[in-house]
Amino acid sequence: MDNIQDGTKSVRFPIATDEKLSKLSLKLGRSKKMIICQTVDYFYHTKKDPVDLNDELLKRQIASGISRIIAFSKQQEKDLIIPQYEILDRLDASINMVLDQSENFAEKLGQINELQQRYMKMFAEFSNSSLDKNTLKSRFKLIFESYISSRDKLGWNASATSKEEIRRNALEALFKL
Repeated sequence: MDNIQDGTKSVRFPIATDEKLSKLSLKLGRSKKMIICQTVDYFYHTKKDPVDLNDELLKRQIASGISRIIAFSKQQEKDLIIPQYEILDRLDASINMVLDQSENFAEKLGQINELQQRYMKMFAEFSNSSLDKNTLKSRFKLIFESYISSRDKLGWNASATSKEEIRRNALEALFKL
């Protein structure tokens, strides 16, 4: 080959192969001897057959690598991604439930507010219509005195209809309070 030295062997090959080897050595920037040695080392270590251009071993290694990558991805999906989606789904359901409850709460709060306003109005009406204790006492006293006075004017021999009419007038006055 290039520099034949002790402990080296020579190999004969066709001129066409020598031309290919020369182009390859220029392209790679190495000597022909070095390329031959590296080629032999490559086939020795990889246990590849130079005749097998399809390189089934390489295909199997690539397929095995792809299978490991897919298995790793599936495991990551199972361990990490799916639980995160489940958490997000539960979170979404919880948020929707809270929103529904808050809408119901707001609706109920509006109803309570409406009832409170109605009761306040009724209380105001009641407060305005009811008289204080002293006013009631004085009006009752007037009605009672009027009743006694009317009864005494009738005397002992008054008719039952007259007595009944006085009693009815007193009751009407009381109910008007």
